[in-house]
Amino acid sequence: MTSVSEVTDTRVAAIPDVAEAKNTEADVVGRAADVVDRAGNAIVELVNRAANNGEANLLAAQETAEKLAYQLRAAQGRINELEANVRYYQDRTERAEKWMHQISSEIHRKFLGADDTDSARRMAERLQNLDKPRVMLRPSRREPATPSFLRRLAKR
Repeated sequence: MTSVSEVTDTRVAAIPDVAEAKNTEADVVGRAADVVDRAGNAIVELVNRAANNGEANLLAAQETAEKLAYQLRAAQGRINELEANVRYYQDRTERAEKWMHQISSEIHRKFLGADDTDSARRMAERLQNLDKPRVMLRPSRREPATPSFLRRLAKR
């Protein structure tokens, strides 16, 4: 049979000690603290990584912005240069047109007369006939049959 002391020992063995209970409670709290610490450390590490990535992205964006600003300044300089060229050539064109008008007016005044439409008609006919081959008329006795430069060539 079983003795009373054996039964008491079994009961005592089945009920954990108060010290053991405190250790178990401490273990649970310790394990919970470990989980919280690990989660906290992981979050801090992610925040640091995000900050580093953000800083790297910021530096890349600044470099790109500086390159684009330089290209923009160069393009603006080229645009200014081209606009100056356009103004220069427009001025030259206007001056050339004024000269052409003045020359045309002088030709009309000197050769065609201001109001002489008959002479203007004759001048226009002469200008049109410049492209057509000329028919040589029979020379008179005073005019040689061949032009002087041809005679000189023939003598050689």
